[in-house]
Amino acid sequence: MEVNIDQVATAFADWRSTRTKRGHTPSHRINQAVSLAGKYTKLQITTRLGINHKMLNRWINCNPIDNTFIDMTPHYAEINRKPLEVAVNGGCFWR
Repeated sequence: MEVNIDQVATAFADWRSTRTKRGHTPSHRINQAVSLAGKYTKLQITTRLGINHKMLNRWINCNPIDNTFIDMTPHYAEINRKPLEVAVNGGCFWR
């Protein structure tokens, strides 16, 4: 689906009005902003979306091949290990 700058600007405004604190821009909003890069100038995008030029460049440069945002959220694997037993003074064991 083609997204135009007015739709994205409205989505950004709605998100800003409902967020509870300052924080990271959601990845789907970033993808919307980046998708505009081939159709509009950076000045048009930053002005309409209320973002700065540096932020837009960072988003675009995340993946310059297909202009999609790469989620850099760390993911952790759970490791099941037995507790380590350590002998200390007099043979007492700690787990």
